[in-house]
Amino acid sequence: MSLEARCTVKYSRIVRLRANGRCELTGESGVAAHHIKFKSQCTLEERFDTMLGIYLSFDVHTGGEGPHGLQADNKEFIDRVIKAFRASNQSDLIERADYIEEMQKVPQIVEAQLKMVALTIINMRLSEELRVLKETKWMDSDIER
Repeated sequence: MSLEARCTVKYSRIVRLRANGRCELTGESGVAAHHIKFKSQCTLEERFDTMLGIYLSFDVHTGGEGPHGLQADNKEFIDRVIKAFRASNQSDLIERADYIEEMQKVPQIVEAQLKMVALTIINMRLSEELRVLKETKWMDSDIER
């Protein structure tokens, strides 16, 4: 498995575990770790930034108003996520809303020759984040996979 694929698996696990396997917008059973920004618009670091990840149910992920729906507008979806997180009255979600909003303002430039170095650093960071999360949360065998 490539280094990039290992980072993708770890990213998905972290996003899923943090959400306890539930859609972060509806509370329904979740099925997909989604990047709040389209991957094509992300730097490598942003692509694996778990603060920019959200766990979604199938209906939200693929529905008409979701990020992969036929009429999806990514800016509109991001605004919806920020609004929902702020309305939650949960400090961790409000903090993520602020972070997402700030990341929208940052100009993005990453040189291709730095990709392997960046992926190595990202993989180490994700490994540590996953280790800490596993130590602090109970692990359900369904969530672990």
